[in-house]
Amino acid sequence: PAWTLDLLLMPLVGFDEHGGRLGMGGGFYDRCLAYRSWRKKSHKPTLLGLAHECQKVDRLPLASWDIDLQAAVTDRCWHVKRDRTSGEA
Repeated sequence: PAWTLDLLLMPLVGFDEHGGRLGMGGGFYDRCLAYRSWRKKSHKPTLLGLAHECQKVDRLPLASWDIDLQAAVTDRCWHVKRDRTSGEA
């Protein structure tokens, strides 16, 4: 099961600094990680997006079932998730 993993490297089409991830549209990662929404104490695995810097956007529209990334790494730097309301990391 996914919760036994320590780290999950996730490909993406786009991402934002609030942990939003735009995938390929199949919802495969969201379904696989759906337990994170009802297992509040489950922080595993760490979700790391793999991207190019040009894939970063200001803000992605998210649905209730979308699972946030904790961070994304690009060819230029690390982007750690910021809170959607306060802007804090």
